[in-house]
Amino acid sequence: MLMLHGRGKMMAFSATAEKMAGLYGMPGNVNASLAIFAEVVCSAMLIAGLFTRFAALILAITMATAFFFVHKSSLIAGPGSGELAMVYLVAYVTLLFTGAGKFSVDRA
Repeated sequence: MLMLHGRGKMMAFSATAEKMAGLYGMPGNVNASLAIFAEVVCSAMLIAGLFTRFAALILAITMATAFFFVHKSSLIAGPGSGELAMVYLVAYVTLLFTGAGKFSVDRA
């Protein structure tokens, strides 16, 4: 069975929306929906190389939000640190500038 990172959030949407902070002037349920869209849809688009720069932009915004607001810019390794969010943020920003490459749907 294919495991998607945002699948757990999607299957338990009510619990996810309750825990999600209201950021950028939007309520938690809207932020939860946007995070699920990024983690499920945009990740799949990135894997396929379809609309890579758009997907990378959405994922970079999601990881920047996670790093700066949720993890409070903490790079100290351990539970609850933002280290992994920062690693993903750097990777997504790199893809945003470089594009998908020659073996992608975007190239075709």
